[in-house]
Amino acid sequence: MRHSFDTIKVRLQTSPPDRFKGPLDCLLKTLRNEGFRGVYKGATPPLVGWMFMDSVWVDLDLYLQWHMLMGFQDAGFPLQLPRAPQNARVPRQ
Repeated sequence: MRHSFDTIKVRLQTSPPDRFKGPLDCLLKTLRNEGFRGVYKGATPPLVGWMFMDSVWVDLDLYLQWHMLMGFQDAGFPLQLPRAPQNARVPRQ
């Protein structure tokens, strides 16, 4: 949905000032002349980028969740997380 707004915005910015009266006029003329697909021209490259980025984020999220559940030492992670002694008191403010 967001890409259609971007298409209209770019057409308004790059066209001569007398071509469209405003965003609604631009949308209606685009739909009339090019159909519904005209509003989504150029949507494929951002879609491919979003798919790649989302797959990386999902993999990273699952990887970090697994390490947090299993513990960093169990997975051979070199980081030693500090632990408070069992008899430590929490300071009150």
